Amino acid sequence: MAQSIANIRASRDTALAALDTSISVLGNQIAQTTTTGPYLDQLTTRYHELMTQRNAIFAAATDAVLRLPSVIAAAATLNSLASQMKTAAQALPAATNVLTGSASVLSLGHQFADTLATARQSS
Repeated sequence: MAQSIANIRASRDTALAALDTSISVLGNQIAQTTTTGPYLDQLTTRYHELMTQRNAIFAAATDAVLRLPSVIAAAATLNSLASQMKTAAQALPAATNVLTGSASVLSLGHQFADTLATARQSS
């Protein structure tokens, strides 16, 4: 069980790191955008969505929640989602469309948070 909890913690930390990477990339893109308009508005909106998702996962994935049997049972799903988030976030700095790339990370983050929430409700 301790190994499973350590694995889930690692998945949580990977997911949070992927969100941090995405937030950083979007923040840099915002800083480099010199004209106001729809593109800057979209970047800013996505930046805030990523921050909100990061905060939600951080708040939901407490050690007490990670120890729940239903969360432990969802460890493989959480690990897979975290790995996909990491891959998508690592590709983001080289992406031709930062908004599309960050949408992937955000979507996977939602799935990660939903998996936690569902598992938590099952306990």
